[in-house]
Amino acid sequence: MFLDDKGGNVGTCPYYRHCWANEPQTDEYEDIPVYDDDTMTSLMEDYLDVSHEYSILQSEVKQYKQKKKELEKVLSKNLDFRDTDIVLVGNTRLKRTKVKGRTYLKPERAYKQGLISEQAYQKIREVSDKSSGYERFYTKQINRRKKDE
Repeated sequence: MFLDDKGGNVGTCPYYRHCWANEPQTDEYEDIPVYDDDTMTSLMEDYLDVSHEYSILQSEVKQYKQKKKELEKVLSKNLDFRDTDIVLVGNTRLKRTKVKGRTYLKPERAYKQGLISEQAYQKIREVSDKSSGYERFYTKQINRRKKDE
């Protein structure tokens, strides 16, 4: 859970403020265009169904990842005890590969801490790979009022 500067809940995502900063603070949505045509209605129904199912599956995947991680810890201890990285159990071969951790350069952090100059920071940014932007879609149930109410 992420909190705002006053300790209030702002959601479960670190980008919550970025995506919802301009969201109306009331149930007044008169300024948002309404498209209740068959195409948009069908697309929205499909999107909500898929989003809901995806959310459920993500929760299940998270549980399986956690269980897998727990099992890997136990397997690792067993392999360490047997002083090996490869075993055959029944018809299954299990091989463990130990991957060393990496050190990542974080130029922005180094610049903010005064460890590199602005000129060096700009040069690093010029040669750095950048990811392309992407879109996020959100849904929120609202209480839509008709204009004549």
